[in-house]
Amino acid sequence: MVHKQTKNYSENLQEIIDEYFDFIGNLVDFGNIPEAFRPIVGRVIRATGGY
Repeated sequence: MVHKQTKNYSENLQEIIDEYFDFIGNLVDFGNIPEAFRPIVGRVIRATGGY
C-alpha cells in the first residue's frame, strides 16, 4: 500500500506559490523558449494555473 505524504504549509500562501512556480519551472524548459517570448509563456502559465 502506498501512502501519499502531504506537506503542511501552515497557511503560508507565499510558500505554496513558490513551490507551484518551482514545479512549473521544472516542466517548462525556458532555455528553449526565445527570450522575447518568455514573459508571454509565463503569463499563460499563471493564467491557466488556477490560482
